[in-house]
Parts: sequence; structure tokens; C-alpha cells
Amino acid sequence: MFKSKTTWTCILGALGGLSAILTNEATLAEGSQIILTSLIGLFLRHGVSKTQVTADAAAESAANAASAAEIAAMKKPVVKAKKMAV
Repeated sequence: MFKSKTTWTCILGALGGLSAILTNEATLAEGSQIILTSLIGLFLRHGVSKTQVTADAAAESAANAASAAEIAAMKKPVVKAKKMAV
């Protein structure tokens, strides 16, 4: 998680908002908005990356299941219908 540039940008943004509050460069409301926006970006980024990993795993699993179904279909014997006398 800490290897992403987005993660570090969000962390530094939250620290910037906190420092703005502490140095009276921003009001509490303004600084809180900066911090909240940074944290939302951080958690959304983390959620998206987690979802991407899960989606990749699901796609891999589906591909393996399709291959298993194809192999099973190839191994299944074909039953031929008998001709009926009329």
C-alpha cells in the first residue's frame, strides 16, 4: 500500500491540512476539508486496488473452470442413437 504515489500524496495532503490548522493558515473547517478529502482519496485508492486484485483472481478462476469444463467434455463418451426398425 505504501508503494503507491497516490498513497503518499494523500498522506502528505492530510499532514498539510493538519499543519495549516496548527499554523492558523486555515480555519478548522478548511483544514478538516483538506484532511477529509485526502483520507477519502487514500481509502478509495486502497479499495480500488483491492477490488482489482479480486477481479483478476475471479477472472483467473473462471478461465480455469472453463478449461476444466472443456476437458471434461472431451473425455465424455459420445452415445450414438440406435436406428429403430419400422
